[in-house]
Amino acid sequence: MKKYFIFIIMFLSFTHIFSQQNNFNSFSRDASDWGSERFNFGKWWGESRPFIEAGYGFGELKHQDFDNSFANIGIIDVKLGYSAIDSYDKTILELDDRFVTFSSIASRLHNDIDLTGVTATNIYRFGFGNRFGYGYDLGSVAIFPYNSGGFVWTKLEIKEQNYPRNSFVPSFDGEVDPYYDMLGRYEDSFRFTQYAEGGINIQIDQLVSVGASYEASVIFPRHLFWKQLISYTIEQFGQGALTFFVEEIMDNSPAAGPIISFLLKNGLSYGMYYLRQQDMNWPFATETPLTYETFKINLSFTF
Repeated sequence: MKKYFIFIIMFLSFTHIFSQQNNFNSFSRDASDWGSERFNFGKWWGESRPFIEAGYGFGELKHQDFDNSFANIGIIDVKLGYSAIDSYDKTILELDDRFVTFSSIASRLHNDIDLTGVTATNIYRFGFGNRFGYGYDLGSVAIFPYNSGGFVWTKLEIKEQNYPRNSFVPSFDGEVDPYYDMLGRYEDSFRFTQYAEGGINIQIDQLVSVGASYEASVIFPRHLFWKQLISYTIEQFGQGALTFFVEEIMDNSPAAGPIISFLLKNGLSYGMYYLRQQDMNWPFATETPLTYETFKINLSFTF
């Protein structure tokens, strides 16, 4: 019951990903307008538009108590959602994206061929997230450093079991559990996952944008509702305080705002990820989770 309750709480924080659709401004253009408006970004700021994004990258799985090595992983990621860009200042813009995401993360998607002595995996995931940042309007292009995060459900499959199946690691209370199988905690079932991502998005014209991003994710082996909720709330209070601080900077030095927002918000996100690598519900002493980090190149089409 608790896992359904926490799903509802997390889902409500993102409900405007769908309710946004009722507030979208309509727009139209014909083929004759495209050439003259191709780099006229000003007409489009403030309008929410659907987008499709595809990304490919590589990374690695981690678990601090796993003695063997995981095979390197590749990732194919698809996002479907809505993007809103507003004008904050004459040359400063605000990006706010809401989306659903689907990913395949697997050792076979990496260019490593030799899997001898390592544990190969397949991961499938789906969920939702948001992406926010301030950017620079450079006339013909716009550049957005951003912070992103969301919640996904992840299913792990072990393809090559190059580890002793009954190898034991300490459980969350520090005692050795003879029935504890670390990877068995994740296999063949969907597990709740929280991710954070920092990146740069370059909008080339009204249709196409490219970007690069670094993602860090925590796969929770189980739900500890109150501890998980408190850990998440601490992070959100921190992000809220940083948002207020960045807005003060934007009011006084708009040109510095996008970079400072990028550094502070992603610094907090990665700091929380680092702490959760040992204790999944930091600041509580809890179980060590499975984590992964990926670097991706992304291509987006906004309509």
